[in-house]
Amino acid sequence: FNMAGATPVGNIAAWDGSDWLPLGSGMSGQVVSLTVFNNELIAGGQFITAGGISARHIARWNGTAWQPVGGGITDLNTNCKVWALTVFNNELIAGGYFAEAGGSAAKNIARWDGATWQPLGSGTSDTPLTMTVFSNELIVGGSFSTAGGSLVNRIARWNGTTWQSLGSGMNSVVGSLAVYNGELFAGGPFTTAGGVSATRIARWNGIDWQSVDTGMGGGSVSELAVFNNELVASGSFTTAGGLPANHI
Repeated sequence: FNMAGATPVGNIAAWDGSDWLPLGSGMSGQVVSLTVFNNELIAGGQFITAGGISARHIARWNGTAWQPVGGGITDLNTNCKVWALTVFNNELIAGGYFAEAGGSAAKNIARWDGATWQPLGSGTSDTPLTMTVFSNELIVGGSFSTAGGSLVNRIARWNGTTWQSLGSGMNSVVGSLAVYNGELFAGGPFTTAGGVSATRIARWNGIDWQSVDTGMGGGSVSELAVFNNELVASGSFTTAGGLPANHI
């Protein structure tokens, strides 16, 4: 977008409670992920400049100006994009569709310790779309079938050293993750999780996957969040637990 309220912006804006504000001159392309690391706002996406300076697909905002994050995220493919950001073990984690981070090989996922980029093992076979932290492990969901060379079926966990599966995973893409009531929740267009029926939403208790009521009817779950001690799901579905629920 290039406008927020009546304010010209470059694909990113800040809301101060009453007005929209630009963050410098913004980005040259799409911004699709945000997190906070070392008291700075981190933005990821498909842009190659931030605030008019080179920042390939990831940049940091210190409250005044945009700066690059090391050498950034790169790939020869024009579809290179940072889809997901989070913080794990005091490091910034970036996931998406890319081949390098800071000039070094990193297959679709990488970690930034504040000074250098490093891979997470041999990475994932396809795109991570969402990430969170559960039981002191990094949880990554997306369209990949393997992580670290092992079969994981679209969701995997990284303990800081190695990749592991969460049961037998899902039969389709995992597009959203959240932690609620001590369990990990995953959403997407899938219909099974761990081999059991779970229509577009499932929960992991640390041992196995279970359904969430009867799940969602139609479409997919694209976002999950916790608000007022309740789990909120949004997406393209039209029913939840058999009741009418238009997309949220």
